[in-house]
Amino acid sequence: MIVRLAGFMDAGRHFPRHAERVESIAFQNFIDLQWSIGECEVNIAPLQDNQFSNCKSELKYFEAAVVGTVTVATPTEIFASAIEDGVDGYLAKLV
Repeated sequence: MIVRLAGFMDAGRHFPRHAERVESIAFQNFIDLQWSIGECEVNIAPLQDNQFSNCKSELKYFEAAVVGTVTVATPTEIFASAIEDGVDGYLAKLV
C-alpha cells in the first residue's frame, strides 16, 4: 500500500520509518490534481477536526467523487452534511 500526499508536505521528514510507502507529489494545478486523485483508491479528507478543518468546504469530497474515488472524511459539519456514511463515502471519527 502506498500513501500519496499532494501539496507542500515533506513526507520523508514526517514518516521516516515508512518513507518507502509514502509518495509525495508537488502542488498540482486543477487538471493534474484530478488525474492524481483518480489514480487513488481512497481519498482521506481532512485528517483533523479543528477550527481550520471546519473552515474547509466539501470540495475535496466532490473532486474525488467526480473521478470515482471514494472519500473517508472526518465528520466535520460540512463533510457530515455532504456525505451519507456508507452510501456515497465514509465518515470516520478520530479517536
